[in-house]
Amino acid sequence: MGASLRFDYSYVINRMDIISISVNDFEIPGIIPEEKKSITNRSSGIGFKLFQDTKDHRSYPTRGWFNSVSLGLNGEWLGGQNNYQTLKYEFKHYIPWGEHGVVAARISGINSYGDIPFWALPSMGSNLDLRGYERGKYRGRHLVAIQAEYRWGFWKKRWGFATFAGAGR
Repeated sequence: MGASLRFDYSYVINRMDIISISVNDFEIPGIIPEEKKSITNRSSGIGFKLFQDTKDHRSYPTRGWFNSVSLGLNGEWLGGQNNYQTLKYEFKHYIPWGEHGVVAARISGINSYGDIPFWALPSMGSNLDLRGYERGKYRGRHLVAIQAEYRWGFWKKRWGFATFAGAGR
Protein backbone atom coordinates (compact mmCIF):
# COMPACT_ATOMS: atom_id res chain seq x y z
CA MET A 1 0.00 0.00 0.00
CA GLY A 2 1.34 3.42 -0.80
CA ALA A 3 0.79 6.82 -2.30
CA SER A 4 2.58 9.05 -4.75
CA LEU A 5 2.53 12.64 -5.95
CA ARG A 6 3.35 13.79 -9.49
CA PHE A 7 3.87 17.16 -11.12
CA ASP A 8 3.97 17.47 -14.92
CA TYR A 9 4.51 20.37 -17.26
CA SER A 10 4.12 19.44 -20.94
CA TYR A 11 4.40 21.31 -24.21
CA VAL A 12 2.79 19.87 -27.31
CA ILE A 13 4.63 21.14 -30.35
CA ASN A 14 2.72 18.94 -32.76
CA ARG A 15 0.63 15.85 -32.29
CA MET A 16 3.66 13.55 -32.37
CA ASP A 17 6.08 15.64 -30.28
CA ILE A 18 5.23 16.03 -26.60
CA ILE A 19 7.97 17.39 -24.37
CA SER A 20 7.47 16.70 -20.66
CA ILE A 21 9.44 18.55 -18.04
CA SER A 22 9.72 17.41 -14.45
CA VAL A 23 9.59 19.85 -11.56
CA ASN A 24 13.39 19.76 -11.27
CA ASP A 25 13.89 20.97 -14.86
CA PHE A 26 12.38 24.43 -14.39
CA GLU A 27 15.73 25.97 -13.47
CA ILE A 28 17.41 24.80 -16.69
CA PRO A 29 17.18 27.52 -19.38
CA GLY A 30 16.47 26.56 -22.96
CA ILE A 31 14.52 23.35 -22.36
CA ILE A 32 11.88 24.50 -24.86
CA PRO A 33 13.26 26.73 -27.63
CA GLU A 34 11.59 30.16 -27.57
CA GLU A 35 10.55 29.90 -31.24
CA LYS A 36 8.60 26.70 -30.53
CA LYS A 37 6.75 28.08 -27.51
CA SER A 38 4.51 30.17 -29.79
CA ILE A 39 3.07 27.08 -31.53
CA THR A 40 2.47 24.94 -28.49
CA ASN A 41 -0.32 23.91 -26.22
CA ARG A 42 0.87 23.95 -22.64
CA SER A 43 -0.51 21.67 -19.96
CA SER A 44 0.41 21.69 -16.29
CA GLY A 45 -0.86 19.26 -13.74
CA ILE A 46 -0.52 17.74 -10.34
CA GLY A 47 -1.55 14.20 -9.56
CA PHE A 48 -2.22 11.95 -6.61
CA LYS A 49 -2.09 8.16 -6.67
CA LEU A 50 -3.06 5.45 -4.20
CA PHE A 51 -1.99 1.88 -4.83
CA GLN A 52 -1.95 -1.55 -3.25
CA ASP A 53 0.39 -4.35 -4.32
CA THR A 54 0.08 -7.86 -2.85
CA LYS A 55 1.60 -9.74 -5.80
CA ASP A 56 3.99 -12.56 -4.94
CA HIS A 57 6.52 -11.58 -7.62
CA ARG A 58 7.29 -8.28 -9.34
CA SER A 59 7.91 -9.57 -12.89
CA TYR A 60 5.94 -12.82 -13.03
CA PRO A 61 3.19 -12.82 -10.41
CA THR A 62 1.21 -16.00 -9.82
CA ARG A 63 -1.11 -14.72 -7.10
CA GLY A 64 -2.18 -11.48 -5.53
CA TRP A 65 -3.56 -8.08 -6.46
CA PHE A 66 -2.32 -4.80 -7.86
CA ASN A 67 -4.82 -1.95 -7.52
CA SER A 68 -4.37 1.75 -8.18
CA VAL A 69 -6.49 4.88 -8.37
CA SER A 70 -5.08 8.24 -9.45
CA LEU A 71 -6.46 11.73 -9.79
CA GLY A 72 -4.89 14.29 -12.12
CA LEU A 73 -5.65 18.01 -11.84
CA ASN A 74 -4.53 20.16 -14.77
CA GLY A 75 -5.19 23.86 -14.86
CA GLU A 76 -4.40 27.44 -15.63
CA TRP A 77 -3.61 27.92 -11.93
CA LEU A 78 -0.52 25.75 -12.55
CA GLY A 79 0.55 27.57 -15.72
CA GLY A 80 -1.35 25.47 -18.26
CA GLN A 81 -3.79 26.56 -20.94
CA ASN A 82 -6.62 24.12 -20.14
CA ASN A 83 -8.59 23.21 -17.02
CA TYR A 84 -9.34 19.49 -16.81
CA GLN A 85 -9.23 16.52 -14.48
CA THR A 86 -8.59 12.80 -14.99
CA LEU A 87 -9.51 9.84 -12.82
CA LYS A 88 -7.63 6.62 -13.64
CA TYR A 89 -8.18 3.23 -12.08
CA GLU A 90 -6.69 -0.20 -12.52
CA PHE A 91 -7.44 -3.48 -10.76
CA LYS A 92 -5.36 -6.59 -11.51
CA HIS A 93 -5.81 -10.04 -9.99
CA TYR A 94 -3.52 -13.06 -10.43
CA ILE A 95 -4.79 -16.57 -9.71
CA PRO A 96 -2.72 -19.79 -9.87
CA TRP A 97 -4.22 -22.33 -12.29
CA GLY A 98 -2.67 -25.76 -12.13
CA GLU A 99 1.02 -26.45 -11.57
CA HIS A 100 2.38 -24.11 -14.25
CA GLY A 101 -0.51 -21.79 -15.12
CA VAL A 102 -1.72 -18.37 -14.06
CA VAL A 103 -4.92 -16.50 -14.87
CA ALA A 104 -4.48 -12.73 -14.89
CA ALA A 105 -7.53 -10.45 -14.97
CA ARG A 106 -7.50 -6.68 -15.38
CA ILE A 107 -10.10 -3.92 -15.32
CA SER A 108 -8.91 -0.41 -16.09
CA GLY A 109 -10.39 2.90 -17.05
CA ILE A 110 -9.92 6.62 -17.39
CA ASN A 111 -12.55 9.31 -16.97
CA SER A 112 -11.80 12.89 -17.99
CA TYR A 113 -13.69 16.07 -17.18
CA GLY A 114 -13.41 19.69 -18.21
CA ASP A 115 -11.63 21.39 -21.11
CA ILE A 116 -9.28 18.55 -22.04
CA PRO A 117 -7.25 19.05 -25.24
CA PHE A 118 -7.53 16.37 -27.93
CA TRP A 119 -3.95 15.16 -27.48
CA ALA A 120 -4.60 14.55 -23.76
CA LEU A 121 -7.84 12.58 -24.24
CA PRO A 122 -7.65 9.04 -22.87
CA SER A 123 -6.81 6.55 -25.60
CA MET A 124 -6.86 2.78 -26.04
CA GLY A 125 -4.27 0.55 -27.57
CA SER A 126 -0.92 -0.38 -26.05
CA ASN A 127 0.82 -3.36 -24.56
CA LEU A 128 -1.50 -3.00 -21.56
CA ASP A 129 -4.86 -1.97 -23.04
CA LEU A 130 -6.48 -4.01 -25.78
CA ARG A 131 -3.37 -5.31 -27.47
CA GLY A 132 -3.49 -5.25 -31.24
CA TYR A 133 -4.87 -1.73 -31.59
CA GLU A 134 -2.66 1.19 -32.52
CA ARG A 135 -2.21 3.53 -29.55
CA GLY A 136 -4.47 6.53 -29.88
CA LYS A 137 -6.73 5.01 -32.53
CA TYR A 138 -9.68 5.18 -30.14
CA ARG A 139 -10.02 8.27 -27.97
CA GLY A 140 -12.78 9.47 -25.72
CA ARG A 141 -13.58 11.21 -22.48
CA HIS A 142 -14.42 7.97 -20.68
CA LEU A 143 -12.72 4.65 -21.44
CA VAL A 144 -12.93 1.27 -19.78
CA ALA A 145 -11.29 -2.06 -20.65
CA ILE A 146 -11.53 -5.56 -19.24
CA GLN A 147 -9.01 -8.24 -20.09
CA ALA A 148 -8.14 -11.78 -19.11
CA GLU A 149 -5.01 -13.75 -19.86
CA TYR A 150 -3.91 -17.32 -19.29
CA ARG A 151 -0.16 -17.87 -18.98
CA TRP A 152 1.45 -21.29 -19.01
CA GLY A 153 5.14 -21.64 -18.26
CA PHE A 154 7.38 -24.64 -18.82
CA TRP A 155 11.06 -25.55 -18.66
CA LYS A 156 11.93 -23.72 -15.43
CA LYS A 157 9.32 -21.06 -16.31
CA ARG A 158 11.72 -19.56 -18.85
CA TRP A 159 9.50 -20.55 -21.75
CA GLY A 160 5.76 -20.47 -22.05
CA PHE A 161 2.78 -19.15 -23.90
CA ALA A 162 -0.09 -16.82 -23.20
CA THR A 163 -3.53 -16.41 -24.63
CA PHE A 164 -5.65 -13.37 -23.92
CA ALA A 165 -8.97 -11.71 -24.64
CA GLY A 166 -10.17 -8.20 -24.01
CA ALA A 167 -13.04 -5.81 -24.59
CA GLY A 168 -13.34 -2.09 -24.13
CA ARG A 169 -15.50 0.94 -24.64
